Amino acid sequence: MAAKRVRKRDGREEGFDPLRLADSLRAALAAAELSSDLAGALADAIAVSIEEAGPVESAALAGAAETALQQCGTGAAEAYRNARRTARSRIARLRVHTREEGRDRAWPFDRERLSLSLVRERYLERNTAARVARQVEHRLVDAGHHHVTGALVHALADNECRTLGLRGSSQSSQVDSAHGELMAWLGGDIAPGREGQGMVLGGENGDPRPLLGERVLASFAREEILTEDQSVGLDQGLFDLPGLGDWTRPARVRLFPLQGEEEGAFWERVGECLPRCGEAQIHWPGSLESVDPAMAEPFQSFIARKTLRLSTAHPGLAMAWVSAGTWIRIPARAFLQFPSDVRQNLAASGFVLLTWKPTRNASGQAPCSGEDVLDSYAVLKLSEPAVRAGPGGEAAFMADCGEAAALACRSMAALFNRGRGKGSPRVCLLPAGLGEAVGILMPASMSRFLLGIRQTLDHACREAGLRIASDSPPHPGGAGRQLAQASGREGALPVGWRLEEEIPIKDAFDAFPWLEFPAPPSLDGAAWVARLRSSTPA
Repeated sequence: MAAKRVRKRDGREEGFDPLRLADSLRAALAAAELSSDLAGALADAIAVSIEEAGPVESAALAGAAETALQQCGTGAAEAYRNARRTARSRIARLRVHTREEGRDRAWPFDRERLSLSLVRERYLERNTAARVARQVEHRLVDAGHHHVTGALVHALADNECRTLGLRGSSQSSQVDSAHGELMAWLGGDIAPGREGQGMVLGGENGDPRPLLGERVLASFAREEILTEDQSVGLDQGLFDLPGLGDWTRPARVRLFPLQGEEEGAFWERVGECLPRCGEAQIHWPGSLESVDPAMAEPFQSFIARKTLRLSTAHPGLAMAWVSAGTWIRIPARAFLQFPSDVRQNLAASGFVLLTWKPTRNASGQAPCSGEDVLDSYAVLKLSEPAVRAGPGGEAAFMADCGEAAALACRSMAALFNRGRGKGSPRVCLLPAGLGEAVGILMPASMSRFLLGIRQTLDHACREAGLRIASDSPPHPGGAGRQLAQASGREGALPVGWRLEEEIPIKDAFDAFPWLEFPAPPSLDGAAWVARLRSSTPA
């Protein structure tokens, strides 16, 4: 066939199915009381008439079908249009009712979501899963259902799998899967995995209690604290809350040595901080000369788990830490002041990330308490709204981002009020897939576009009664992978304020609230240094 792929209105592509086209033509001919024997020949003629090397738009395919039907007799094309309108209307109104963990829920039917669940739960190949999900949708639409149960959808999918000669699955409900997993975990054979990895072997020395606690807290938050819209936004991958399993504690606490504080006392304070936050970050300023790299050695297990991250502006301490194979952050402005040989050695180690934030957002002073607290954070998916908006669709993109940011901010506010509820929470919103979004939208003014994203996020925070704090965000964990999987993609979306370039472009220095990038490319020439210095007031 000339047209091998069909691009849908939402940007998805699927294989061209001449049998499906023939079925729709046959139904239109029958509705117009014409002979349906012509349907196969018409479908073949339409396929041959579409001479496109790439995917054909679904609207163009529908237009070709209407044109062919108009030649067959009065009413056939109109019946075809009516059938398509009726199908779209029924799909939009169709709701799937489930009962999960004792709570009734109603979801809009989502064929892509069903397809993704078939890939995950039945290990079907993606094209096969999409075919099964499409057939389930057709059966529900043809039956004229407005409300169905999750069990019915599950049974229809199972029936279609068996029809295709695939292995069926148990007809038991998936509602009690969380309870079943909990029983398995407590049995000691497996433990819940981190970062979207599913369940993993527990091992003889494994302690599943922290992970079980995270699952219990996350489940409680979804069922008792978040609204249905917020939970649906999480499930659909509009945003992710990486700290949902630990929402009773601050997401991040950044620690600074106090004036006159001895190193031993400072590291003792670090140890006391670790149990009361999701992630602790320490920063040792370059102005303090008395440093002992061995002080960090007792905390290597926390560093390995990314619950403790190190930062310094002191060249000697930086060299000692990277020599021990420890990842560290260095403020980019401080890095520029290091001797040339030190910069070369640090960059060559492969364990250094440079950080930068605008001077206007940096006081230059550590908090008087020696602690900087971030209460919560969320990751917003920007790539999918960009795909829906398309090139030049910045207004639609910003509107979608604003809705997702509002859901995320209201979620963080609700969790904070339930967990601690005192003061005005400080939060961080991180973009995911920003570089991909820029590549799709191709904005006329990069600076204006990036600033527009920041303003959208800031507005969502203010509306939810939150204060935004973009610097030194926690490690996003598996948020990039979770958001990619929600879109049916492999791999993980890049998380953070960065584009595809390893060294930020000047627009990024002008517009971003926080940057983090590897050290080695910064040594390639003077252009990067000029960018940074030009963004820093004298």
